[in-house]
Amino acid sequence: MVLDKERSILLGDSSVTIINVLELLSKGSSYDAIIKANPELTYADIMAATGHAARLISEHLIVENEVRVGAQIKLVVANRKLIDLEKVRKEHPRAYEPWADDEQNRLVSMFKARESRGSISKALGRNVGAIEARLVKLGLMERKTKSG
Repeated sequence: MVLDKERSILLGDSSVTIINVLELLSKGSSYDAIIKANPELTYADIMAATGHAARLISEHLIVENEVRVGAQIKLVVANRKLIDLEKVRKEHPRAYEPWADDEQNRLVSMFKARESRGSISKALGRNVGAIEARLVKLGLMERKTKSG
């Protein structure tokens, strides 16, 4: 994902942005190393950067379940995990898209014809979990329960 450093929030009175700090943290830099490289920062500034990022994520990602870059969705939140949509769609082109009526009818036909979940998945461009979830929603399959 490309981050727009020009629009990032500056920390305190410094020229260091939240994105700068988060990038350093993501590369394994310690708080001490960040402060040594940017003496105008404090531990509180670094904590504020992570706090701002957490608030932005909770307000925008979790509520909307997607991140848009321009008009194209790049990331989605699924099962509380951030998913790279471009990567997933290389294998499952219809991943996280709404189900069209004709597609759902095709799923039902294939399921009733006893085709494997794998072949249905491949034919419909969705992963097996999405196929099973839709079958549960349609009342054609019971939800799998986790057992020891």
